Amino acid sequence: MCYKSTYFKQAKPATVQPQKTGTMAQNDSGNLYFLLKIKVFLAHLLRKGLTLISPDMTAALPSGPLIVLSPHPDDETLGAGALIARYRANGHKVKIILATEGAGASVKGLGEPDKIAALRHKEACTATRLLGVADGDVVFLSLPDGDLIKHQAQIQKHILKAIRETAPALIVSPCPEKCHDDHQAIAYSLRTLAREGHVTCPIFEYPIWFFPQKVLPCLFGFIKNKRQRKIATKPYLKTKHRALVAYKSQFYGQPTERMRLLFKFIVKKPALGDYELFFTFDKDAPEHRC
Repeated sequence: MCYKSTYFKQAKPATVQPQKTGTMAQNDSGNLYFLLKIKVFLAHLLRKGLTLISPDMTAALPSGPLIVLSPHPDDETLGAGALIARYRANGHKVKIILATEGAGASVKGLGEPDKIAALRHKEACTATRLLGVADGDVVFLSLPDGDLIKHQAQIQKHILKAIRETAPALIVSPCPEKCHDDHQAIAYSLRTLAREGHVTCPIFEYPIWFFPQKVLPCLFGFIKNKRQRKIATKPYLKTKHRALVAYKSQFYGQPTERMRLLFKFIVKKPALGDYELFFTFDKDAPEHRC
């Protein structure tokens, strides 16, 4: 919010803004949509370029159990669906921890959070089965969507339990990008455990939202420290696509044209590329908060 300076002794008389006609309002809306399309294009280009220059880790993946942390149903599949399918195809156990049931999402035709949560829970069960993960290895914490920052102690408790039960060779977590507080809460919960010595295996962080103005502060540090990695989606891309389609509320239930545009080019299109993008985490490096 902008406040007018009180330095001047004599305030200027208030001016009444003329009401915008339908055509003017329509033009403003069109201009905003055009700017949004530019922003989306830049985000898509940035991610594509970063993936291109990232080292390919496919042949050097650690062998053994995998733990995947997901703030909301669908993040696990968007960020690491092919990786999950790869580990399961190779006979490795995969444990998925879903922190929320995504009740805060906007879903066309569904306004009640309880109904949205129930739908997304069901979609998550279907998607993870398609990726080859057993029902007993998918844990729903059912914490409040959009408020995970207040529940980091509970999140850490469940991560520690999964580590003791699974002895993971790799843990995959969301990247703490500025676009969503829940992603940051999960990432920093795991990072804290790693710095305290509770995590001894590698940590890979997957980005979801990739707006330039939000991720650039992180990316400069990531690229400088050579943290970016890519893992091939083939031959598991079709499996990942089937799992993503199970999230019908997110793929086909976006209530506005703006949300559909964002989801298509910022989330869906990168998720179905030739590689999944990750950033490694070094517990001994200075913490850089996005």
